Amino acid sequence: MSEKQRKKSGGRQKGTPNKITGEMRELFIKHARDAPAELAKLATECENPSVRLGAWKELSDRAWGKPAQVHASDPDAPLFPSLVAMNIVDPKR
Repeated sequence: MSEKQRKKSGGRQKGTPNKITGEMRELFIKHARDAPAELAKLATECENPSVRLGAWKELSDRAWGKPAQVHASDPDAPLFPSLVAMNIVDPKR
């Protein structure tokens, strides 16, 4: 019998939720409110500089969002802009 003809045996039935995923989600929801305070504590009090940097990164990503990625291969979006212009508009006109 070839691989294409075999019926699936074992595992969860289609549509049955993953028990571990549900348990992890409940655990996360239970402790989610404590996460920002714990990250702030790690960012300011931890002696390991790698941990502090990681905590600051996570805090800033959540506060301001992750920065957009720019790809160097895209000619329409250079890594560094060649010209920055500011237009000042007179509000009385």
